[in-house]
Amino acid sequence: VLYENKLVEFPDISHPQLKTLWLNGNQISSITSNANLFAPSLEQLIMNENAIKALSSFAGFFSLRSVNLAFNQISSIEQLK
Repeated sequence: VLYENKLVEFPDISHPQLKTLWLNGNQISSITSNANLFAPSLEQLIMNENAIKALSSFAGFFSLRSVNLAFNQISSIEQLK
């Protein structure tokens, strides 16, 4: 749980057994594309109330089942196609 810590970047977390990551209430502007390498078992990603403007592919997140991005500033989802 790393919510409301004023983080501005997706943290480099190396935890292969991590299932849920709470990053809500920070100032993160993007989701790093190699985050899946640090948490390959990640199933749930909660990132509401950040500063995300565009989404990149979640293709490498093989275990990801749920993503919460509510209350961000998302204006583009083109890269998800």
